[in-house]
Amino acid sequence: MNEVIEILKHYSPAISVITFIAGLYVGNKQAIGRDKRKEFNALAEPIIESFDIMLRWLELRSFTSAHVLPNQKIQQLMRRLSKCDKRKFERLIDNYHSAITPLRNDHSRENEHEKLFSAAISVIKDIKKFLKLR
Repeated sequence: MNEVIEILKHYSPAISVITFIAGLYVGNKQAIGRDKRKEFNALAEPIIESFDIMLRWLELRSFTSAHVLPNQKIQQLMRRLSKCDKRKFERLIDNYHSAITPLRNDHSRENEHEKLFSAAISVIKDIKKFLKLR
């Protein structure tokens, strides 16, 4: 036991320096992560608001083709995403366009019309789930 204490006394300055450097590294990583989260939230907020508006219209079974996505904001957000998240988000946006396009051209029967609205609402909820503020 005394040997361990002697070793710790002998190496305590080195241990202090190593833990200090490790603390700086971990703190820096945390700060970078926090900044990335803030950037993501700032870019995602206008997109979420746009989808909130569209979701309200669809839930009222009202639809306007005048609603356009903020494509510039979407592109800015996509530049900040990882490759995997970027692919997921692109797939979600493609699903959104696939769900909305039939509503723009819809002249179908009432029950098919309801399915189209339900599909569009589901896709928007998936997008909002992906974009939830972090």
